Amino acid sequence: MMATKIDEIRAAQPIEIREKVYRQLDKAQREARIRVEQIGMASQRIADDYPHLARWICLKVVAGRELAVEKELRALDVHAALPKRKGQEMRIRGRIIPPKDLAAMPGYLFVRCVVTPASVLGLLHFDPRKRVLGILGGAEKPFFIPLKNIKKMLGKAEAGDYDDRGGPVPFQVGERVRLDDCPFGDVPAKILSVDERRSRVDVEVIIFGRPTSVSMALAQIEKL
Repeated sequence: MMATKIDEIRAAQPIEIREKVYRQLDKAQREARIRVEQIGMASQRIADDYPHLARWICLKVVAGRELAVEKELRALDVHAALPKRKGQEMRIRGRIIPPKDLAAMPGYLFVRCVVTPASVLGLLHFDPRKRVLGILGGAEKPFFIPLKNIKKMLGKAEAGDYDDRGGPVPFQVGERVRLDDCPFGDVPAKILSVDERRSRVDVEVIIFGRPTSVSMALAQIEKL
């Protein structure tokens, strides 16, 4: 009798394991379908169909992953825009490494979509690697960026105004400046650090009541 029960338990174990795996797979597939449906609500097609409802918003992403996230969003038919800059040319063991494309504002990526709860959730959760950290202004009330600001940044990026050049920086640590070219509008800031090698500065700006450090090109700031 005892041997029979042991045999029954042994026979049941593989079935329980398989059922658990199937449940996990079903859950993963359901979650994947939901993510696809939600990111579809942020598509360029919908934004173009309802242009009077489409808005530009700003995603906060892991610094250094902006280009990868932009590429994946575009592959999903999301209108993503990333103002870029050229890094510096490098020499390694006599070889010249061409400048790489980098984000002009590290950690930020701009998206045009019809803003709904579903589209916002799609943008926040489409990436299983979790490189999207949030939305400027919050998921419930994203900050809308004027189209003229987006055009200005993209135009300067295209002209190479944000490229790393190196040279003297006409600002000092602690100096008060004005951000002339950023999604937040014309706002005051304070110089935190200066990088003459790349002709860039780190500034502290108050964003929705919180002091935030942002890396900027010289073309994006002005003296007060």
